[in-house]
Amino acid sequence: MNQIYLNIPVSDLNRSISFYTALGFKLIEAFHDEHSAGLTLGSITLMILEHARFNDFTKKRIVDAHTEVQAIFSFSVESREEVDLITNKALELGAVEPSPIEDLPYMYGRSFSDPDGHMWGPFYYDENIASMN
Repeated sequence: MNQIYLNIPVSDLNRSISFYTALGFKLIEAFHDEHSAGLTLGSITLMILEHARFNDFTKKRIVDAHTEVQAIFSFSVESREEVDLITNKALELGAVEPSPIEDLPYMYGRSFSDPDGHMWGPFYYDENIASMN
């Protein structure tokens, strides 16, 4: 089975580890050193790498995710309540909610930007309601 590993640059490794573990991500000890860390949440594997370590993989310029965006990492959850729980926890930890809530009969989603500005979008999709439309 194929898996996707999201690799993102971070300016403060320990701050990012604290942020993501507080959201429920689990640290992967085998992928953790002084310059990077691997974390999982369900089927999501997130690799957070200090800028210098991230540059070992690419010579492209690292964008400032506070002012530019290259991707939004959306992921499904089990309920509308879980969307709010994750987003509200992220906001308590210093994240910013850059977009309005998407509240449709069949889908509910919110977004937040982590301390480095990377955008995340937890959402709940009710297939039963969607199939009736």
